[in-house]
Amino acid sequence: MGEKKILPVGLETQLRNFKNMEKQLRQKLGASEVKTLLSKAVYMFSIGSNDYLVPFITNSTVLQSYSKKEYVKMVIGNITSVIQEIYEIGGRKFGLSKLLPLGCPPISRALEIVRTGGSGCMEEITVLAKLHNRALHKALKELKKSQLKGYTYSIFDAYTVATAILNNPS
Repeated sequence: MGEKKILPVGLETQLRNFKNMEKQLRQKLGASEVKTLLSKAVYMFSIGSNDYLVPFITNSTVLQSYSKKEYVKMVIGNITSVIQEIYEIGGRKFGLSKLLPLGCPPISRALEIVRTGGSGCMEEITVLAKLHNRALHKALKELKKSQLKGYTYSIFDAYTVATAILNNPS
């Protein structure tokens, strides 16, 4: 028997699943009750790591086709588009996490050893995570300024927490 691979569920698939769930709830509970339920729910996003790690792990050329800022802008654009779609369906409260320093997990360190013989963090990926975190904050702030009545968000700074742990493991 072959091993089962566990693949990440893409953002589009997650949105499609959410829309299907919302439709089923509407059929069971009615539109009014579902609208209230969705407006009170908090929509948590911990997303983006694979968008930056996979090109390095798979030796993809995608990062050669775009500047770092352009690539980050595409990833952030995908996230904000989904937030807006969830908002249109009734979501109002969003919680997102900044990315970790992605060049420091064991997979990234192993890639650094293979690529350069170095033994530290893979700074190229960490730079992308930093750009992502700044762009995410700006994008969420812009959504708040737009005409999304009742939209609120909160950001967990996983980057700072992880950096503190990496720098002081005891």
